[in-house]
Amino acid sequence: MPRRSRKSNFIQEFLAKFQRRFHRKTGFALTSLLKAAVPLVFVAVAIGWTILYTSAREADKIAGRAGVTSKQQTREELFLAMSNLPRSFSPKLPVEKIGTLKSMIEMGKELTGTEGRFSEQAKDRLVTLYGMLCQLQELEGIGSQTTYLKLAELRQQALKTGNHRRVAEADYLRAVAAVSRLSRHTEEADFQFATDAISNLDSKNLVNAPAINRLCNRVINLHKNCHSQAETAALLSLLSGKLIDSSAIEVCNLGLDLKDHVRFAQYYAAVRAKPYSTRESKLQFFRDMLDDIEGSPPQSPKPYRTVLVLIDRLLNKSEGFFAGTLTKRIRKAASDVRPHIKPSVDTAITNIETRLATLGETVDLSGLSQKGKPLQLPNGKPTMLLFCKTGNAESMKYIASTAKSDIYNPWATNVLVACISDPSVEQLKTLATNVGTFTVLDQKASSRLEKTFAIDLLPYVVSLDEDAKVIRLNAPTH
Repeated sequence: MPRRSRKSNFIQEFLAKFQRRFHRKTGFALTSLLKAAVPLVFVAVAIGWTILYTSAREADKIAGRAGVTSKQQTREELFLAMSNLPRSFSPKLPVEKIGTLKSMIEMGKELTGTEGRFSEQAKDRLVTLYGMLCQLQELEGIGSQTTYLKLAELRQQALKTGNHRRVAEADYLRAVAAVSRLSRHTEEADFQFATDAISNLDSKNLVNAPAINRLCNRVINLHKNCHSQAETAALLSLLSGKLIDSSAIEVCNLGLDLKDHVRFAQYYAAVRAKPYSTRESKLQFFRDMLDDIEGSPPQSPKPYRTVLVLIDRLLNKSEGFFAGTLTKRIRKAASDVRPHIKPSVDTAITNIETRLATLGETVDLSGLSQKGKPLQLPNGKPTMLLFCKTGNAESMKYIASTAKSDIYNPWATNVLVACISDPSVEQLKTLATNVGTFTVLDQKASSRLEKTFAIDLLPYVVSLDEDAKVIRLNAPTH
């Protein structure tokens, strides 16, 4: 018998029993009510069962589709998923980042168990992921021993198969994580672990300058903030030796900078914060700085660039002679620097000598504005010449903020803006709009004045009197 017929007979029998039982006690009214109500109850129950049954079927279908999707995910899709960090990764909390990395690592482990090119590529990516995880765990103070062991296993496998690139990557990431560990743990064992990690680096593999620069900055910050100065200085020295022996010039220079850092760190800091408050303390600061340079000339470009930036702040009528004396001493001290950095150091010294020579001299202010109008200067008012570059955010920000301020009264002072890059017409128009009443020079006038003052610092300001004679030059610090 069909299922529906059986259900109908059951309901009919149920109704008949209720009718006989309650008819004797309650009469016709209740019997009629039951006749009307019971079918409604049955309908409600039936609808409920139908909904539940349908929902269950839909849930099964959805689960089935999800399962199929997971099973049908190709190796290429898995590799892409474990190769690219989510766009939302950077702003995540550290614990969320760790969870994301662990999920990507699981995908990589699944791929390494397969055959084909994705298996080997996944191992490369796993080295990076384990390295990132080590570093995050160290920075958060989370136990990282298991992660280090996994990284070591991958390194050992790569060593056996002759994959030296993967070995080098594992060694570098271990060193980064070991240095990160010192931000939280500075016991002797922690320094020894970092020392071992850096000692294990092979100089010939250290060629990625941006990545190496990040490691250098981490070690420098560690040295600046750590109480164990002797240990961090030793670490700086060890890493610098590795980098100096690199075949990549940029990396070698980073190593030389690192080697000089301990000696010249106070002068690097002086670029942003004045280390003197009186004229006498200023003069003494520069004398001490030149004594340090001459006592043992640095072999990296950064100390020379820093000293020249500081001397550049003396380019005014009252301190120009002192600045000239210091510049001569710097040129003499730099005569024995390494050949591959000597050209850049010599050029920087020549540039400051060129600017120094313009003090008190009359400058040719002829030419056109960006709008094509003749400048017609001097005109009996002092002139401020502001140098910027469209690709240099700091200089563009300085020009824009100066235009909005009341530093220069455009009715009492000629304010000229020279863009030393090669901007398009549209870029010059945008610049002219942003500087309001300031006069933007055309490219020909800007290029000529750039050469006149040998501009190599940005932003840069040249102050001229009402006769267009130079009275001061400087790179503003704000």
